[in-house]
Amino acid sequence: MASPALYERLAEFPPTLIMTAEYDTLRHEMNDLAADLAAKGVQVTHRQFDGVDHGFTHVKPVEVAREAITMIGDLLRKAYA
Repeated sequence: MASPALYERLAEFPPTLIMTAEYDTLRHEMNDLAADLAAKGVQVTHRQFDGVDHGFTHVKPVEVAREAITMIGDLLRKAYA
C-alpha cells in the first residue's frame, strides 16, 4: 500500500536512484519500477548489487556497502551542486 510504484503520476518523479540487492525479495518490484519510470521519461539510475540482501548498506561486506553509500553521495552531490 505504500509502494512508490502505486503512485499514479510516475512521470512527474525527479531523477531517481534505485539500488536493489540480488537476494532481496523486493528486487523484482523495484526492477519493474525502474523500468516503468524510465519508460515514462524519468532519469533513472538503477544498480543491482550482487551477493547481498535487503539492508546491504548497513552490513558486511563493507566494500559493497561503501560502494552503495558512495553512489548515493555522488548522486546527491550532483543533484544539489
